[in-house]
Amino acid sequence: MLRPLLFACVVARAVGLTGICYDSYLATSQVASDFRVIRTKFDAVRTYQTNVGGLNLIAEAAAANLKVAAGVWIRDPSIYVDDVAALVAGIKAHPDTVLAVYVGNEELMHGWSASQVIAEVQAVRGALVANGITSVPVGSVQTDGDFLNNPELAAVCDVVGVNIYPFFGSSPLAVLFPIQDLSTRYNAVVAAYGKNRVKLTETGWPTSGVSYGTPVISFATAQNYYNSYMSWTATSGADCPFYFQFQDVTAKQGFEAHFGLSVDGVSWKFTPPTPAPTPAPTPAPTPAPTSAPTPAPTPAPTTKTPAPTTVAPTTTTTKPALSTSNDTFVPEKGHFVSDDGNNTDSNATVVVTPAPTPAPTPVAIDKREDDATSGTHVAETASGSASSPTTSITVSVLSVVAVLALVAAVYHHYRKSDAIKPNTLLPGRRSTLTITHDAIAIL
Repeated sequence: MLRPLLFACVVARAVGLTGICYDSYLATSQVASDFRVIRTKFDAVRTYQTNVGGLNLIAEAAAANLKVAAGVWIRDPSIYVDDVAALVAGIKAHPDTVLAVYVGNEELMHGWSASQVIAEVQAVRGALVANGITSVPVGSVQTDGDFLNNPELAAVCDVVGVNIYPFFGSSPLAVLFPIQDLSTRYNAVVAAYGKNRVKLTETGWPTSGVSYGTPVISFATAQNYYNSYMSWTATSGADCPFYFQFQDVTAKQGFEAHFGLSVDGVSWKFTPPTPAPTPAPTPAPTPAPTSAPTPAPTPAPTTKTPAPTTVAPTTTTTKPALSTSNDTFVPEKGHFVSDDGNNTDSNATVVVTPAPTPAPTPVAIDKREDDATSGTHVAETASGSASSPTTSITVSVLSVVAVLALVAAVYHHYRKSDAIKPNTLLPGRRSTLTITHDAIAIL
């Protein structure tokens, strides 16, 4: 019953947090300022000891508003005793600051057996329980391979802390695709021991130093790995993973001295992402004030206009009714033609009453058209009405006279010629006379 409760505590405390490792090699005079710098970019620190030169790192983290994964160093008996005492005091004073307690760090790589580490984990848990501390999960930190090869150690841990470094990988793929290597190895431990228990406690890439095997050591390579790591943790990584480490430690040798994200503890080598701020709650919208009704304006008095002397008559026109289908109105036919070719003859009578204005006097405008044969001019009025009946009769009479004159001329011509008969005009074809209202055409 206790372990499921501890799992719930771990998840609740670590969701959405980002962390960085803090090396105990650093001078104690720097701890307070270092933690303030760390807090500008990260939410938590992982320590390898809890007591450093008389300073309780749990209390220091709480003062900087940081969470802490507190470490117990088990390779030195004197350090171990001081760490356990600081652990008990720090958790009692700041119960909400500690995410987890990690007993040891990679001892299986340094000749320890799984049973030795198990004994230390159980001893630290016993000391906490003896002091009434039961809500903080206790575990150990080893490499992913060592945890997979020693499931009995994982069985006694509330949290399984794994250190995974593609930089140290022997496979060329680990170097070419480091984040894929990190993800694959992390997921293998998760598959073995469960997502809620497994935590990424270290990963990193040095910015300088002599290359270890095939990996490339450069500032750009380290920056690319870090950026890819941050993207991975945002979508696939464990709750509150820890990157190694805050600052370069020049006391170490070779590339081991250059894993830090900062050279001097003041400025960053490359800018870690800033934690996203918590959005402010959206205030309820304030209703707009109701405007007072505007009184209707009083119309100004107007002078009565005398009635026109001539009132335009009310005209009644007939126009086609609007069609609700895709019909086409053909002006020449005066009706709609449907898409299927049928006529839509529904007409609507519209009464148009013009405003009472003096009726304009029609003005005759001559629109002259050259008559190709008779030279007749057709007069049209400005209203666009058709030619008068007198003009039509005149055109018809002239057309008939012209036809008779032409027939007489042709007949007289062919009577004088014995070689051509009148009925052989255009042999093989029939002559057709087409008479129009303004000309005669031989087709």
